[in-house]
Amino acid sequence: MQEPTQPSARGRSTLPRDASRRAPARGFTLVEVAVVVALLGIVAAVALPRYVAMQAGSRVAALQSLAASLGSAAAAGMTACVATPASCNINDPSINRDFVVVNGVPVEFSYGTAASYVPPSNQGIWALVDYSGFTLQPYVSFSKTAVFTLDSAAVPAHCSVSYSTLAAEAAGHYIAPAITIDGSGC
Repeated sequence: MQEPTQPSARGRSTLPRDASRRAPARGFTLVEVAVVVALLGIVAAVALPRYVAMQAGSRVAALQSLAASLGSAAAAGMTACVATPASCNINDPSINRDFVVVNGVPVEFSYGTAASYVPPSNQGIWALVDYSGFTLQPYVSFSKTAVFTLDSAAVPAHCSVSYSTLAAEAAGHYIAPAITIDGSGC
């Protein structure tokens, strides 16, 4: 049904009588869109640094977890050595290396400390821990150190866990392995 129109002075019809009561326009004004974009920018500026910091924190937590696993494995190895002293004398320099079975895995020990050798060398500490997500760096014989670098790190060389038996080797008797974390590049 069509609305009635008013005749004009010349007899022609003009706009409907209710022309001022049109349906409101649909959509957003430019000001509304600009305000929403500005708010999204502020939220992104606040949230992004927190997200990046959370990622770095989770990488450091992964390092701490691996370090704790290495410490546990070393303690389990020491326990195995004490339980079988004939094959793993922790204070006798004449028997400084031997294999001890720890959790079903033969691991080489030196003065009661699980060796830091890496594959494909003799069984070392790496055989007792799950280091998925990490890369085990090539073994350097003079350092007696195994280095695990985190694969997802920004700078993997500076996001690592080191396991060293150098102190036990130098002392000629049991000294707990040195387990260090470098989280400067996480």
